[in-house]
Amino acid sequence: MSLNQLQEDQVFDIPDEIENQIYPEVWAKGIPGRVKTATPVEIKLKTGASVVRIKQYPLKLQDRKGIKPIIKDFLQFGILRECESEFNTPILPVKKPDGLNYRLVQDLRAINKIVEDIHPIVANPYTLMTRLKDELIWFTVIDLKDAFFSLPLAESSQKLFAFEWEDPDTGRKVQLTWTVLPQGFKNSPTIFGSQLAKDLEDWEKPDDQAVLLQYVDDLLIAASTKEQCLEWTISLLNFLGLRGYRVARNKAQLVRTKVSYMGIQLSGGRRELGQERKEAICQMPQPQTIRELQAFLGMIGWCRLWILDYAMIAKPLYEILKESQGPLNWTGEALTAYRKLKKELMRAPALGIPDVSKPFLLYSYERQGYALGVLAQHLGPYQRAVAYFSRKLDEVSKGWPTCLRAVAAVIVNIQEARKFTIGQQITVYVTHTVSAVLEQKRAHWLSPQRFLKYQALLVEQDDVTIVTSGIVNPAAFLSGTLEQPVTHDCLDTIEAVYSSRPDLLDTPLENPDQELYTDGSSFVSNGKRRAGYAITTENQVAVMHCKGHQKGKTKVEIGNRFADRIARQVAMEDSKETQIDVLIPDGYLQQDVFKISNPSYGKEDQKYEALAVEGHSSEDMDDSQATPEVAPRPKRPMPRVVTTPTKKKRRVIVVGDSHLKGTEGPICRADPPFREVCCLPRAHVKDITRKLPSLVPPSDYYPLVLLHMGGDEAETCTTKVIKRDFRLLGQSLKDSGGQVIFSSLLPVKGSNVGRNRWTQSINAWLRGWCQRHNFGFFDNGAAYMAPGLMNPDGIHLSQRGKRIFAQELAGLIDRALN
Repeated sequence: MSLNQLQEDQVFDIPDEIENQIYPEVWAKGIPGRVKTATPVEIKLKTGASVVRIKQYPLKLQDRKGIKPIIKDFLQFGILRECESEFNTPILPVKKPDGLNYRLVQDLRAINKIVEDIHPIVANPYTLMTRLKDELIWFTVIDLKDAFFSLPLAESSQKLFAFEWEDPDTGRKVQLTWTVLPQGFKNSPTIFGSQLAKDLEDWEKPDDQAVLLQYVDDLLIAASTKEQCLEWTISLLNFLGLRGYRVARNKAQLVRTKVSYMGIQLSGGRRELGQERKEAICQMPQPQTIRELQAFLGMIGWCRLWILDYAMIAKPLYEILKESQGPLNWTGEALTAYRKLKKELMRAPALGIPDVSKPFLLYSYERQGYALGVLAQHLGPYQRAVAYFSRKLDEVSKGWPTCLRAVAAVIVNIQEARKFTIGQQITVYVTHTVSAVLEQKRAHWLSPQRFLKYQALLVEQDDVTIVTSGIVNPAAFLSGTLEQPVTHDCLDTIEAVYSSRPDLLDTPLENPDQELYTDGSSFVSNGKRRAGYAITTENQVAVMHCKGHQKGKTKVEIGNRFADRIARQVAMEDSKETQIDVLIPDGYLQQDVFKISNPSYGKEDQKYEALAVEGHSSEDMDDSQATPEVAPRPKRPMPRVVTTPTKKKRRVIVVGDSHLKGTEGPICRADPPFREVCCLPRAHVKDITRKLPSLVPPSDYYPLVLLHMGGDEAETCTTKVIKRDFRLLGQSLKDSGGQVIFSSLLPVKGSNVGRNRWTQSINAWLRGWCQRHNFGFFDNGAAYMAPGLMNPDGIHLSQRGKRIFAQELAGLIDRALN
């Protein structure tokens, strides 16, 4: 439903003081205007476009008689002409709301598909009014009549819009086409809007105190006084008339304190939905088909800024839209949502007009996977709502803890708010500690690319201030009152909700019943992995074995980590209903479900001894589902023991190409004796394989090997060769007995599209290959394509890019070790 339909019966009077001072030809009198400065519009087709030839479907005699006067006038005025064209699209007579007159509509969807797209530069109706201020209280609204018909169409392009016409009286059939820019053509609004904006640049405004807004063919003047609004109105009408534009007299709202502009009522610094629009939507019958429901959601969705929590309320309607095929299957929940949306629409409040000269307040919250928010500005002692935001979170962030979902909601709401604030300061009120959650919990939930995006929005731009507040109700936020503030600690909440066992702590017990020491070990013998584990007290050792078993045709080797996990599991099962401390080698807990941290006792180092464990073959063991087969236990129960983790250092070796140059400081700073960066500029994957024995000697205890290479081979190696070299390197790394992580290749900037395609292909293969062989994979993504992170050559990282790259690798190492 268009704005014209909503205001079809409205007629506005023209004040005499305006009528007597304007160019009389500015008013539309049946003959469309012709813009004097416009050049014929030429339409370009897409490459390879074929001819569109769609036959005219039969029309009722009454309908053809209804549109005959329109076609006759258009032929007389030169808007239509007879032609012979290979193109043809159907027309459809549409009755106007009065039930008597008709509107001529042409189905140009097929033509729109073959015509080249042009970038739409039509203003956003939501953000257009940010140029208005509270003191602008006098308005004029001008609607240009038959605006598109005022621009001529190039003769070579006229054949595209041909249609078939049969005279209802004589029965003569002809092809007609437009000589002007037709309605229904996808590029018409942009082309006309650009022409009008270009002409308005030549208009000499009376002064700089008022504001002129343009949305395609709708113009709005806003002024602080009646006299000023009157002067601007007369000047603009005269300019438009002399340039060839024509104004719809019955829709002109001149020099008023309350006007309707694009279906929005404007008055005294407020904007509210027009009563005609609200009634038209609410009087629609309940949709029975998918198309009818889509039409309803499209119309009411345009009003979402006025409806608090719109997206969350409308969720059941979108669900039945996806599930239904044919007639709609209305559920009770969907029917309730449908009725609630209509109710909320009818009582939609008046929103404030955004004033970009004043700071903004944003209240952000999250519910049921939706980012919800209220944007407001101060109005005396209160806050007046400017817009209500509601957006569905993406599928990844919907699976996060509540506090992290609230952070994602803050990001979504800030992006929405910036459409209105235009760089003005935003104070964000949220019940969660956004910065602390991001800094301390990002490693477990956020990818590096997402973290960089969040950091850029929250930190690197100075227009946002985050305030942790106890306000949980939007109404309390707007009124400035809060009776019972709600506070909580986000970090404690995440730990409490997502810890696997609340009775497993990360600190030693004060008075444990006993202490147990656990360890798992593995080694390679004759090309086969052997692994075992042990549990010991200060005086007693119980040796238990991991025995391999066949699982399909998959062969997965057990490493130190899995063996150590089994040892802890057995120790805890053997100590039910007892308080124990479990002392473990440091660095084995990154992906385990047990929450046990480093020890604070002073005697663990001297108590920890290497345990000689008899190994059993495990070449066929699946380390995600294997069940330990323990050795026979002594008849008397094992003593109940208290345990805490022990410290056992692991060596970290980072190997790679020239991107690693300059990363030594951030990577090695945490533990210099046990960390090493080996930068091999221009080295290929096969060179790393040859150097591996010297870089990772067999004596190393469960080393962490991080590799970043392959980018330098884009110009010299085929995909087949580099995959072969990675496979050979993988076999050597398996024999090293360490934890292995591959870092993805970085993309390049510039015009080298072929190299980027090669990089994407290798990264996709490398990710799958690492998963199949139990190697870690760290995806750098496209984060380093951001401005300032690459050198001008588009291949090597800049100094800032290297700092971020080094920090990301250092963070990856910390997560892998801890």
